[in-house]
Amino acid sequence: MKLEDIKKSNEYIEIINSYILKNKTRSLLDIINYCHRISPELKLFCSENKKNFKSSNKKDKGLLGKIVEFYIFGNLPNSSSKPDTDNGDIKVTNLKKLKNGYLNAKERLTLTNFGNPFKEEIINEIVTKNSIKSTKYFKKISRGVIVVGLHNKEIENSFLGLLEKKIVGFVVYDFNNFNVIDQKQISCDFEKIKKCLLDGNPTQSGQKYLHIHRHSNGGENKTRAFGFTNRFLTKIIADFMGFKFIENNKSYYFDI
Repeated sequence: MKLEDIKKSNEYIEIINSYILKNKTRSLLDIINYCHRISPELKLFCSENKKNFKSSNKKDKGLLGKIVEFYIFGNLPNSSSKPDTDNGDIKVTNLKKLKNGYLNAKERLTLTNFGNPFKEEIINEIVTKNSIKSTKYFKKISRGVIVVGLHNKEIENSFLGLLEKKIVGFVVYDFNNFNVIDQKQISCDFEKIKKCLLDGNPTQSGQKYLHIHRHSNGGENKTRAFGFTNRFLTKIIADFMGFKFIENNKSYYFDI
C-alpha cells in the first residue's frame, strides 16, 4: 500500500482492525510491524525520518498519538491545522476494566479547544447557531480516527512502554453517520451549551453526549473545549467495533 493511500483509504484502517480482531488485541509494536509489512513505503519513510521524530521517555500525554501518527500513518509531528488524515485527526483513548469485567472509556475525548467562554466573540459564534454543525468548529470535530487502547499505568510514560500497549482497534467516527437518536441527543446538548454560555455560567453539567469541559492552555483555567463524554465515547467504540453496548442506569460498558 502506498503512503498517500494510507492517509486517504478506509481500507487501510479496515485491514488493521481485521488484524487486531483476530487476536482481540495486539500490541502497538505488533501493529506497527504489520503495517510496515503491508506498506514497505511506510517502513522506508519511518526509517528515513526517524531522526526527525521527536520522542521522549519523559511523561508526555501526547506521546502515544505521536507514535501512531508517525509509525502507522506516516506523519511527522507538525503544527498544521489540516486534518491528520482524510478521516480527520488522529486521537487516542484508553479503556478501563470495571469490577464486572466489562470495559468503558476511561476519559472523555477532547475534540477541539474553543477558548475563553466569557469572550463575546466566542459566545456569539456558538449561541447564534442552530446546531454544532453550523459553527466554525464543526469542520475540526466532524470526523476523526480514535486509537483505542487498554489502560496500563505501568507503561504509559515511556516510548518503549507504549510499544507494548494493547490496542483494541481503530475507530472512525463521523457526525453525519450517527443515528437519529444520538443526533437528537447531541442537539439537546448543544442547546444546553448555548444556554449556559448565555447565562454566563459555562458548565458541562447536564450534557450527556457532547459537552464543554475545562481544557488548560498554558495555565489559562478559563479555556474550554468541545468533547465527547465518557458515556458517548464508550458507545461510539462499541457501535463501530460491533461490540454490544450495555447501558444500565448510570453504568455503561461493553465486552470484547
